[in-house]
Amino acid sequence: MQVNIRKINKAAGKTGSARRRKITALLLVLAITMLTLATACASDKSSEKIPDDETTRTTGQPGTVTAPSGTNPATSSGSTKSELVVVTSVYPLYLAAAQVARGVNGVSVRNLTENITGCLHDYQLTTANMKTLERADAFIINGAGLEDYLETIARDLPDLQIIEAAEGIALTDENPHVWVSISLMMQQVENITREMIELDPANREGFVKNAEDYLARLDTLRREMHVSIDPLAQRKIITVHEAFPYFASEFNLEIAGVIEREPDSEPSAAEMAATIDLIKAQKVSAVFAEPQYPKATAELIAKEAGARFYTLDPVASGDLNNLDGYLEAMERNRLVLIEALK
Repeated sequence: MQVNIRKINKAAGKTGSARRRKITALLLVLAITMLTLATACASDKSSEKIPDDETTRTTGQPGTVTAPSGTNPATSSGSTKSELVVVTSVYPLYLAAAQVARGVNGVSVRNLTENITGCLHDYQLTTANMKTLERADAFIINGAGLEDYLETIARDLPDLQIIEAAEGIALTDENPHVWVSISLMMQQVENITREMIELDPANREGFVKNAEDYLARLDTLRREMHVSIDPLAQRKIITVHEAFPYFASEFNLEIAGVIEREPDSEPSAAEMAATIDLIKAQKVSAVFAEPQYPKATAELIAKEAGARFYTLDPVASGDLNNLDGYLEAMERNRLVLIEALK
């Protein structure tokens, strides 16, 4: 039987054409589907909310970032922290630095310790203290040997900037309690102001104005104290420990004796007897305790010697929320001395 090759070829051509038409239709449907999906995805992405993060918002110029509002550009090491953090070692320096920075935007002053009683010399750093210093741009210390822990800080935080408030002050017998003299406290305020301007020159105007205002108030207090204390007949005093030599020098008082020569050490019976004899022999009119120390020993000595008993504040501790604490403590000292030495 003869096979008609032409008819077969024609039928095969029709079948191939039908298959091609089906494939083309499928491809067209697939393309339309993919295009629809792509359009929907693009639409969804364009409608997503972009986070409004000021720390990453660009200015429209390549490689620049807009800092958050309130950023202080003068933080250490070119940091973009939101504030300049200054830590102080002791209460009187906290008051001084906080007065200088009062109301200045982007500057935070913190004291290293909570209020403590007793002697500051032997203070031991805590883990919390070190964490506070790790976040600081500068650490303001009194210096003059008051902070025994400085070696630890220098070892563990070698990049921390340390500012010595007592720099340039002539010491008496290496005694670090310079702030108890109003005049020397004023010098410490000037030192702190100069260093804070170095840290944050953008806020120079605010620092200078605050410092001038505070120094004027300290000067007024100093003059008022001279007016009250200079005419007093009695000049000799007994104190608990070696906190008042600069104060005594400023107001022409004589420290006839000190009850505790070594910080936080109770005098022996023999030492107490010697102090009582000294008070009687030199006719010392008053014995002064301090609010940072127990008063029982000083009160007993005063009673046995026939002297009057009072409290005199070296402003080593106080309310951190009251920035006028130094001024108010010295005003109380003025009133106490008027009564004690009349």
